Amino acid sequence: MNCGETIKKPERVNITCVICPKGCNISVDPATGDVSGNGCPRGKTYALDEVHDPKRIVTTTVRTNSAYPEAMLAVRSNKPVPRKMLFEIIAETNRICVELPVQMGQTILADVCGSGSDIIASRSMDE
Repeated sequence: MNCGETIKKPERVNITCVICPKGCNISVDPATGDVSGNGCPRGKTYALDEVHDPKRIVTTTVRTNSAYPEAMLAVRSNKPVPRKMLFEIIAETNRICVELPVQMGQTILADVCGSGSDIIASRSMDE
């Protein structure tokens, strides 16, 4: 590759759909939005989203005010967040210390980093 030469984007992107157990091998043309290989309409939606705006569920742990310093609370996002925001969201969860007791599903951080997703407790935890 010569200096100043542009990198050509792939004409098609191949992904495995994870929406259902079938695991269709889907091929997407990012430029045109042409999708092939999907076994259902949900696979097409997943593939287009994965190519243009991938999202993930965040799973991590946060500190607590427990008497045991190693006691961490498992938390997750209540809906997928843009993949490009993962490090920002993890950094925000690293800054907090949760007051116990906490109930499973309780909101720990609302609308974390403006993502539209809440960080919620994955389990209940007493003092």
